[in-house]
Amino acid sequence: NWYSLDLDYARIFRILLDAGWGGYCSIEMEGAENAATAVPKSIEMLRNAWESAT
Repeated sequence: NWYSLDLDYARIFRILLDAGWGGYCSIEMEGAENAATAVPKSIEMLRNAWESAT
């Protein structure tokens, strides 16, 4: 997934949750793919990572 930067988002969310984080998560769109398709992909990926972390 080019848009994931190969980061372990579930692990990142677990670390944040363990530290007491309970805020918002923002995303930034930057790249060659059209935002209309890239943003929903990113949101789905982050939601899946969040579900894995909780």
